[in-house]
Amino acid sequence: MNDIEKIQKNSLSKRGNPWIIYILQIKKYLSGGFFWAVLGSGYLFPLILFVIYSRTHKDLTNYGYWEVSLKLIFEGYFAYYVVLVPLVLATAAFRDEFNDQNIIYILVKPIKRQYIFAMKYLAYLTTSTVVTLPPLLLTVLVANTYSLKKDPYFHEPSSTVLLNTALLVAGLFLMLIGYGVVFMTVSILVKRPLLINLILGFSAIFEVIFTDLINNNWEFLYIAINFISRYWQGFDSLDVFFRRQFLFGLSAINGIWHAIIIILVFFAIGMRKIPQKQLY
Repeated sequence: MNDIEKIQKNSLSKRGNPWIIYILQIKKYLSGGFFWAVLGSGYLFPLILFVIYSRTHKDLTNYGYWEVSLKLIFEGYFAYYVVLVPLVLATAAFRDEFNDQNIIYILVKPIKRQYIFAMKYLAYLTTSTVVTLPPLLLTVLVANTYSLKKDPYFHEPSSTVLLNTALLVAGLFLMLIGYGVVFMTVSILVKRPLLINLILGFSAIFEVIFTDLINNNWEFLYIAINFISRYWQGFDSLDVFFRRQFLFGLSAINGIWHAIIIILVFFAIGMRKIPQKQLY
């Protein structure tokens, strides 16, 4: 009997705390250069919006400031930045387990493998939210400030602005939750997960190539845009908003149900397959 088997046998009666996996994964993210690089690059988007507003000579009244900000958020922030963050963070969640010493705790105090998947996914959600949410809110703040000061037609009450901001945040969370669980599950199913996840992730960006394949009904990016696209229909009441067929022929409610199905299926696969994953 080797040393690892002895450790496992002697510790069967001890119950490990699964939250230590969450803490170790957070520390792993914080110690990587990617976290700090992406954290800083996210704030380029409100800066870009500010430069566009201050340098443009076009008439942006009659909700033009909102249209510019939404185009930047949809085609830039969501399509690139919010896809890139889950792609890297979720794919790397199960990499180098032995080197970062997570495996030592797993062996000394046994933890159900399903807990490992769930805790790492929760750590990913925490980290990705910290990275992506503040730049989005700052971008919305810049758009609101310019609209209120420069657009005489912009007379939306604060409650409407808050609701619209909440929809953007909901779209952000939908993308983080959805892409994260897909990328993380793929990372434990294949030997070269980064390559597969790059294909999956950039299929959202290069939508023109994949449009016939995905039909825009199962991509989190487009489901999120459908959910938020009340902006482009005018500021509808909620009952009109939820009944309307949106940009890609998919209603907001149906899009959300599609997303929920994908998330639950991939999470179930990840929880089922992780006990078979060789971590060391």
